Amino acid sequence: MFLRCFDSLLAQRVPEGSLSLSFVVVDNSSDAGERETVAHRQNGDVPVLYVHEPRAGIPAARNAALEAAKTLTPDWIVFIDDDEIAPPDWIARLHACAVHYGADVTSGGVVQAATAEGARAGAESWIVPNVYGEARDRPTCPTCNVIFRSWIADAPLSLRFDEAMLHGGSDSEYFMRAAQSGARIINVKDAAVYEEFPPERQALSYQCMRSFRVGTTTNYRYLKNLGSWRGAITLTLSALNKFGSAIVGVLVAVVAFPFSRTTALRNVRRSAKAASYAIGCLGPAFGIRPNRYW
Repeated sequence: MFLRCFDSLLAQRVPEGSLSLSFVVVDNSSDAGERETVAHRQNGDVPVLYVHEPRAGIPAARNAALEAAKTLTPDWIVFIDDDEIAPPDWIARLHACAVHYGADVTSGGVVQAATAEGARAGAESWIVPNVYGEARDRPTCPTCNVIFRSWIADAPLSLRFDEAMLHGGSDSEYFMRAAQSGARIINVKDAAVYEEFPPERQALSYQCMRSFRVGTTTNYRYLKNLGSWRGAITLTLSALNKFGSAIVGVLVAVVAFPFSRTTALRNVRRSAKAASYAIGCLGPAFGIRPNRYW
């Protein structure tokens, strides 16, 4: 996955004179096993800074990326996950959207394909839209496809990812704090990256565990950034809303089953994920937490 991602970054196209690119690759293994891979893969056109961060955990790796980025004194910082494949014009389009809308943080979409080849083919055939699509303001966003102004990571704000969040969600928590500090966050659909969505990730058990994990990380960031009372009230309302959605989904499934088994099963899946998220939101109060990253 990493090589597919890295190759797609090395193939990025930018209008002449518009952007100057540098890449930072953070190797979060204990033995710096990708150092030679990165060295051999470079094509000389774009500087690539390799960083070894032996402390296990996504937030530690993300912070290492920010520290490395500081040495390059950029105006903008872009994050992509190692399981994504970027179209050749991805960075240029993401930057253009951010400038066009005057946003401090711009998050793009992720298109899922059944296979790695499907994801690569989708990325290679992606065409830059002729017009700008709709931009929606958001309270936070993930790091799988995002560009943000470097002042967020620079002094005096100097935001860093919360390294206590080993089970995920440190990206949403990071940009939640950025928004609280005055950053405008938008989401756009016309700057997509692609990823393989294998059968094991499509399994209902995986999807429910992931929803549960997202709920627990939401619990953490709400209580941390909204305060105990406001955070607890927001979490309770969110959980009740999801439980309500789960009940409605089950009722719809029961009614739809005699006419369309596909519709019924789809609603059951949605209900299961909604209930898992709701349990995650409230679970930490009862000592229920994830024991691995999903």
